[in-house]
Amino acid sequence: MLSIVIPAYNEESIIKQTVNSTLKELYKSKIKFEMVLVDNGSSDNTLKILNNLKDKNIKVVKLRENQTFGGGVIAGLSATKGDFVGITCADNQVNPSEMIKMYNIAFKRKMDFCKGDRRLKYKKWFRRFASRVYRFLVITLFMIKIKDINGYPIIMKRSVYEDINPQLRNWTINVEMLYKAKKKNYKVIEIPVEHGERKGSKSHVGFSVIWSMLVDLLKYRLKTLKNG
Repeated sequence: MLSIVIPAYNEESIIKQTVNSTLKELYKSKIKFEMVLVDNGSSDNTLKILNNLKDKNIKVVKLRENQTFGGGVIAGLSATKGDFVGITCADNQVNPSEMIKMYNIAFKRKMDFCKGDRRLKYKKWFRRFASRVYRFLVITLFMIKIKDINGYPIIMKRSVYEDINPQLRNWTINVEMLYKAKKKNYKVIEIPVEHGERKGSKSHVGFSVIWSMLVDLLKYRLKTLKNG
């Protein structure tokens, strides 16, 4: 069974469309699945919309306060039961069919850890600059040669998820998962996915989030050096 986690924070304008389009692709693929939807402390109608979604394969997890993306991911993964677990975003920028494609590759080839490469080309110069700096730091500090650090969807074996046991409740959770997977010699592959424009609500990744990501990245590296 495939367990898909979708964390959502103030996504009232797009979350229903995201869930419905994902359900449509999952049912069409005839994959046995469960969908874990996490309301990450939203202050809008996101939770109400999630609770009104009627499907036997949907489970809703509510967090009282926003715990950034990492906190939502961990809360969702903790509620999963599938042999493969996946993470995708609530903004519907990656077509759900890409996630199905990735799962089929992971399942048939018995891959440990698959992630999307969105081949992003940010329009704003600051996002382009920040993205390049972040990737440079990840490669330099952690020796992780990944093109799209925060690319989604992610699909991994449950055994891999339980072994790497992600703990970071912040925006650095992807680096933690990739770093631990590397240390434990799991094979990580990137698969190109089509990435569209964000619809509905605005992105939550502004200057403050980018700054937090950089600070958290350095903190995590110091932690890994301390713990060996």
